[in-house]
Amino acid sequence: MRGPHPRGARGSQALRDADNRLGRGLQHVSTVKTLPGDWTAYYRTLADHLLEGKDLPVKPEQVREAMAVFDAAKKSAKTGETVKL
Repeated sequence: MRGPHPRGARGSQALRDADNRLGRGLQHVSTVKTLPGDWTAYYRTLADHLLEGKDLPVKPEQVREAMAVFDAAKKSAKTGETVKL
């Protein structure tokens, strides 16, 4: 699909118990409205950065910090222990 999503567009999400922690491979599927927006703006912004040197709205350092939090949360969920950043 090109450009903004049509008004009222919908997507689906599936939540699965792949490792059977909740018992018997439970699955829940629901339909959710897609948020309005223009996903092509991401690619325009990236091209502007690469071709014209314009600033990115999110700096790589900010992404690294967010990923460190994500990785710590994932590790904590797996081990059940607190993970310091």
